[in-house]
Amino acid sequence: MTMTVKLDMPLERALRQRSITLGRSASALMREALQAYLAQTEPHAPSAYTLGEDLFGQHAGPPHLASQRKVQVQQIWDQKRQAVPVHGPVQGSVRGLVRSSGRAAGPRNAKA
Repeated sequence: MTMTVKLDMPLERALRQRSITLGRSASALMREALQAYLAQTEPHAPSAYTLGEDLFGQHAGPPHLASQRKVQVQQIWDQKRQAVPVHGPVQGSVRGLVRSSGRAAGPRNAKA
């Protein structure tokens, strides 16, 4: 592939002098320099931490939430059950939704 590169005068002079000193073409020197630069600056895939670094610490919560999630969910469930009055046979737990026949209580299965 042929490519045109624009150089300022001091850089062009330095390149031409170096190519004469080494007895190599300016194109060969530019190719080698570009290969060396690209090898040194090869981009690395960012880590998951780097990708989300700006998001960490944005939301506060209990420090043990992940390890205590079942306890937290149970507490939330219990608080909601206490706040909403329940009428009828369904009191105490989710198991009250299943009748003795084994079918779930609901509009279709409820006895009139």
